[in-house]
Amino acid sequence: MGSSHSHPTNPPQQNQSQPRLQSTSSNRSRPLAPVPPLTPSRQTILNYFFAPNTKTGVIHEHSLPTYDDCKLVESYLRFRGLPNELIPRILDYAEYWSSCKRKNSKRILVRSNDNTAYLPDSLPPPRSEDGLEALFCSGQSNEIPLSSRMNPNEGKRGGGGLYCENGKIWYLLSSPIGCTSNPQTDLYSSMRPSQSRSNSNMSTRTRSNSRLTTESDLNENYDQVWVRKCIIETLSKDQGWSSGNPAHYGTYEQSYSWFEISLLRGDKEVENSRHSIQNNVHAGQYYKSHTVTLHSDHPTLKLVEPGDRIVLWVRAQYQGWMNWVKEASISVYTSPYPP
Repeated sequence: MGSSHSHPTNPPQQNQSQPRLQSTSSNRSRPLAPVPPLTPSRQTILNYFFAPNTKTGVIHEHSLPTYDDCKLVESYLRFRGLPNELIPRILDYAEYWSSCKRKNSKRILVRSNDNTAYLPDSLPPPRSEDGLEALFCSGQSNEIPLSSRMNPNEGKRGGGGLYCENGKIWYLLSSPIGCTSNPQTDLYSSMRPSQSRSNSNMSTRTRSNSRLTTESDLNENYDQVWVRKCIIETLSKDQGWSSGNPAHYGTYEQSYSWFEISLLRGDKEVENSRHSIQNNVHAGQYYKSHTVTLHSDHPTLKLVEPGDRIVLWVRAQYQGWMNWVKEASISVYTSPYPP
């Protein structure tokens, strides 16, 4: 970017195959799809100035119904004489699934020419030894192995699943797929171990702790669950101007700040799991919220295995482009029955 006064570069035409808008609740969410529509949906002016939540840091929530609720309804329907093969279809039709939500409300700035993120609104702004602004800390470092943040191309020690590069910073991790209770609770220690594991987008639930960080954790006993849906919410904007075609201002065309997701397995990124899901509004003047719904047939979710984490990445590309993030969340919905 050079200096704070430089303008975002208008990339060459051959580079226009960048990630496009993926904010949709349709049954088939696919990256790199044509933008429908090119003009963002309208929101009230209050959405631009007030964040939905004033809490900062990472939170961990579970909404009703719980895993036990799903099993209880199954028992009731069976008691009422419904065939076993029909019960999962009824619960799916009602979307009666347990959920796990992680949300980060730290405001950060990601620049295309920097491999670190900053806290632009710290008051007063802390300074590091070299005088830079305060570096971003996700608040989830204690949940992941240190090797996941090492450069995978330097030696054999680092898995590199969360290694940050210029304009590519991870912002939020989901809980391990299969988390159905808060880490401080142990509601299911008396439940039986699972029988077998499917090679589909199946996940598992820990019997003693919902936080999985090592390979040894994956060797514990679990109850099976399958991913049905993932909802990702973001509140963000770009730098607010560009040197591109003014006709694209206020649309998603030629927007070079966006969000991606990937899967973290152990300390490595799962191959072919990275996909773009949402672009910022081109030269947007205000923070805008987006909700992306991914269903079980999404390419990333189809690769899910027990204990994997969904990673939300903040991206910016080409000189001058930025991604200002106010908050984001990942909600994973699971069922105790295969699809």
